Amino acid sequence: MQQVKKKGNIVTESSGKKNNGFIYERRRTFIVLVGGLLSVLSKPVWTQQRKSKIKPNIKKSIAKKYFKALWTGDFATVKNSISSDYIMSGGDGRPRARGFQETKHAAEPYAKSFSNIQIRINKITIEGDTVSMSWVWKGTHVSTFRGIKPTHKRITAHGISTIEFRGRTIKRDRYVYDSLDFYEQLGSLPKR
Repeated sequence: MQQVKKKGNIVTESSGKKNNGFIYERRRTFIVLVGGLLSVLSKPVWTQQRKSKIKPNIKKSIAKKYFKALWTGDFATVKNSISSDYIMSGGDGRPRARGFQETKHAAEPYAKSFSNIQIRINKITIEGDTVSMSWVWKGTHVSTFRGIKPTHKRITAHGISTIEFRGRTIKRDRYVYDSLDFYEQLGSLPKR
């Protein structure tokens, strides 16, 4: 596999080969002036990148099982699905929880305050070690949630999650959902 990329006056030449499940890549970068090559900026260097051995359908299955378990309170499944250095973060990338205990603490109020929780995964996209999915979460607000008294309303949240794998475990979950709409449905914010 030979690739040449040009950006302005810089040309990067890449070649790669596979060996024992690894992809080895060699890059050389040149500065190009009008009339030809001036100098080599970097000599050939071999870098090693681990090729994922987990099949996409297995990642899809693990991601769906983990996501449903997280928001319905099945924390034994969550614990078995995440890595020891797992991070849950919001759309801004800032960590909301690190490791199992903080993750349980962040998700447990949803499982305790809402009943009849249903999760529908609308679409899943898999690229390398990343699984992205759009989802709809529904639950009936039956007990106090973050200081909001039970409304007994059926609440719906729409969102997306990007889940990154390391082997068969999840190392990061980035999620975004329409929290403004969620809290409007709970009656804690005025309607738009």
